[in-house]
Amino acid sequence: QALILFQKVGLVRQKMSGLGSNVDFENRSEVLEYLNNLGVEYRFGCYQEKKAEVCHLLGDFLQAIEGNQKQAYLTYKQNCDKRDFPASCETAGLYRVNNKANCGIDWNDGLRYLRKSCDMNWYSGCHRAGFVATLNPSSKKYPFKDSLPDFQQGLEDLKKACDGGEIGEACHIYSSFFLTGLDNHVKEDIPKGLEYAEKACDRKVFQACFNAARVYELGLGGVAKDSEKS
Repeated sequence: QALILFQKVGLVRQKMSGLGSNVDFENRSEVLEYLNNLGVEYRFGCYQEKKAEVCHLLGDFLQAIEGNQKQAYLTYKQNCDKRDFPASCETAGLYRVNNKANCGIDWNDGLRYLRKSCDMNWYSGCHRAGFVATLNPSSKKYPFKDSLPDFQQGLEDLKKACDGGEIGEACHIYSSFFLTGLDNHVKEDIPKGLEYAEKACDRKVFQACFNAARVYELGLGGVAKDSEKS
């Protein structure tokens, strides 16, 4: 079980002090001792040396190894607030929108953290921020009640995640808005939607491949029919 937890958090990639190079990971007692030492190392690196990357690793450790979700959330949040570490900002935002660790669900605050990570060019955070900000306002389950997010900024976040981070799902969501349009938010622009559908398709998002093929098959939005591309 300890080995499974070790693999889950991805600690084989940690580059701090070389801990673990002589550990027999088939030996449960050695793994547990290693994890205990690693926890000490992470706490020292975060609390004493105040290294942002190590604080994020500590959050991962608290979450996946110790199962202390509340403390993990507080670690990510503080690492974002005080050290502007983008991966921690994204994770803190996801905690807020999902009410993970009973931290209190707050979509606006969650979006603020996600967007902060995006502002630091953390493209995964851009994808998440864009997804949250462009949820359909007409849906009965729309989570924003008072302070509504900036939909156009959400589109820009998705575009940034696609263009800069090459995140296929972000390309797909962005393209879908332009292929169909959305009342009061997005004007239909099939050529633009096609451009991003093809980017998503190149990144193995198969629904986007279908969408692009249909545009070429039917010649939608002024796009020339092309049986080969369809």
